Amino acid sequence: MSTFGGLMFTNKGRNLQAKAQTGVQLKFTKIALGDGTLGSSAIADLTNLKNIVVNLPIERLRTLSGGRAEVAGILSNQSLTSGFYYRELGLFALDPQEGEILYCYGNAGNLAEYIPASGGPDVVEKQIVIQTVVGNAANITAVIDTSLVYATVSDMHLAIEQNLLASKNYTDNEINIIDQQIAELENQLGALTNLETEQKANLVAAINELKGSIATHLVDKTDPHNSKQQAIDWAKGFGLGSEAKVISDLNTINAETGFYLSKTNALNTPTGVGIPGTVLQIARNSDSVSQLFVDINNSKLYSRTRNGSSWGTWKLVIDESMKNIPGGIVGLDNKGQIPSNTIPSDNEFKIRSLGLF
Repeated sequence: MSTFGGLMFTNKGRNLQAKAQTGVQLKFTKIALGDGTLGSSAIADLTNLKNIVVNLPIERLRTLSGGRAEVAGILSNQSLTSGFYYRELGLFALDPQEGEILYCYGNAGNLAEYIPASGGPDVVEKQIVIQTVVGNAANITAVIDTSLVYATVSDMHLAIEQNLLASKNYTDNEINIIDQQIAELENQLGALTNLETEQKANLVAAINELKGSIATHLVDKTDPHNSKQQAIDWAKGFGLGSEAKVISDLNTINAETGFYLSKTNALNTPTGVGIPGTVLQIARNSDSVSQLFVDINNSKLYSRTRNGSSWGTWKLVIDESMKNIPGGIVGLDNKGQIPSNTIPSDNEFKIRSLGLF
């Protein structure tokens, strides 16, 4: 992947960051990728990328400790008509006086990664994460594209923690309300001197029972509201941490990212594949979906995409027959080494990113 060595403020970005320390809203708008070379230009003087190839909507904003923020977007090559070297990375923000400005920028130079166009054997889906300095800004926002449905492992952990925290805060709030009601009842009880002794004793017993129930609840560490299990069950619904959902028609998964199993003779599998297989679906939004299908009996991998309402045809990405042929895959010998007779005479060869047979 491209190596940037950190992003640097532009002059306009540094000015906006200074304004944010005085209470001005710091609003991030987009992430941009390009293939331009920096040349003799100073990053501080830049107002845009040298050559923007793709703009990414922001799908996540998280405030970190130490005066930093994390901004993330999703890069997919399914909309690319031509490949490019992912050399430039920029984060844009909205300045109340200047409009949209280039907040910070990085250039990978010769360490740029090549991103292929769509329609080839390589499907690229990756999360672009930028950590940037925001200082003591109290009002940090972003234009979030809520149609993006990607979730990382850390996102899942965070969702579970937030679910548990919300449950605890709700319970604590309810307990505080009950405590206030008990205190009020005790005050009233002390003022009701005309109550019969038996009535007074019954009321005291009821209050003590209520106090005991609250004390028991406070020391219960077993998640009595089952919040953790509910969050885990939600994740399992996407085939994570449990048996994958069995699908009879691969066109009916809709726009749900997850892991699935196809039934024997399931509909809309790759041509000629009538046996069960495993399916990984990644949905960018309801109109942009990618599927990978693994033919588990024949060690073949297929891919296809959906743009709008129409699915593309399945394409064979890799199989056993591609070993040790021109333009194919290098196979390892029984010693786990690459056979010398498969290495070109100029000692240059490429290994597909999908792996070795």
